[in-house]
Amino acid sequence: MKMFNLIGGNTTNSLSPYIYNFIFNSLEISAKYNTVNIDRAFNCNKIIKKIRLGFLEGINVTNPYKISIMKDLDILDSAAKNIGATNCIALNQNNQVCGYNTDWVGFTQMVTNYKINFKNKKIKIIGYGGAAFAVKYALENMGFSKIEFYNRKKIGFDVLDLAKSLDEQSLVINATPYHFIENDLLIFDKIKTMELVWIDLLYTKLSTEKEKEIEKNRYFYGLDMLIYQALASIDIWFRKNISKNVDLNGLKLYLKEVIDA
Repeated sequence: MKMFNLIGGNTTNSLSPYIYNFIFNSLEISAKYNTVNIDRAFNCNKIIKKIRLGFLEGINVTNPYKISIMKDLDILDSAAKNIGATNCIALNQNNQVCGYNTDWVGFTQMVTNYKINFKNKKIKIIGYGGAAFAVKYALENMGFSKIEFYNRKKIGFDVLDLAKSLDEQSLVINATPYHFIENDLLIFDKIKTMELVWIDLLYTKLSTEKEKEIEKNRYFYGLDMLIYQALASIDIWFRKNISKNVDLNGLKLYLKEVIDA
């Protein structure tokens, strides 16, 4: 049986095992996907060694290791190198432990599915980590390079300043784990009363009450990004286009049941 892991600071509530194990089971692939919580003192080389020795076929990487783990890898693919972050690791055909980035693939497919129009928008990204860099790379590949960053962890960041900067032409991408719309009344009032667009990379939806107060086609959440980065990861790990055989409708219905449970 092939083994795969998700590593991160807190993977307990991740949907990734549900996505991958659904795919493995439905396609009758002998494989299992588990989550592993690791603290900052953990040497990522221990995980990399498991890939070298064949105990793991591949791993996904989430916050806060998408950037720091790169120093332990043999090589990066062009996307990971340009982005400066990796979320997918596997042995390549030359038996090198290679870091890939599939987050940007997931974001591109998500905004394509939602038919989000970025033209003439004031694009603002909240966050300055691996996910934010992947979004920036995806947007640049789509021809949008004028992007303003808001770093929530930076001293001096103020939600009030962010709220004041928002107008009808704003398109905001929240690349942090923080649910601004749920937790900040200033932000919620802006998106409720203006025609601005808000994209959360979070894959938990808004509360029903708040969702009802926002017009459709102005708020999007990140479940599709999570799904499509996973499909891209599977194709890398197995070195063939397995994702084309996945029942996406069945997967999304299954995830809805998991989320609603």
